[in-house]
Amino acid sequence: MAIRTAHLKGQERNMGCGIIVRDLKGSVLAALSKKIYGVTDPEHAEAIPAGEAARFGYDCGFNFMQMEGDAKLIINALNSSEENLSAIGGIIDDVKRIAHYFDSCTFQHIKRSGNETTHGLAKFAYSLTEALVWMGEVPPVVMPSILKDCNIFNQ
Repeated sequence: MAIRTAHLKGQERNMGCGIIVRDLKGSVLAALSKKIYGVTDPEHAEAIPAGEAARFGYDCGFNFMQMEGDAKLIINALNSSEENLSAIGGIIDDVKRIAHYFDSCTFQHIKRSGNETTHGLAKFAYSLTEALVWMGEVPPVVMPSILKDCNIFNQ
């Protein structure tokens, strides 16, 4: 499961959240694109999607989760056994609590370039008034990046 946020939209304080769920072969199992309102700072803009991804994976009934994200600060916080007393500590604690419901859950940092599909879903979220979920199908808005990823998985 990969997570990604689009940048905050200036004075609007809105952000886009994109989540893509794949199996071990790279096939898309589910996806989510959601606009999130009232985000006040970049640290929260990076942490909130981790919570969204954990809840989405749990709600979909997946047993295993390998959460990937390009926000190293967030991934490091999720992998840490220390209590997080920062402004995003509550979000980090929520993700860790939800992670216990999975048979297996890991958090991995990836480069921003490896997160193109979820970035596309996050940017698409700005055009939405409510969240869109795709189950067992590829969101048309990110089909080009999915096809590009398929070439990478099949090499």
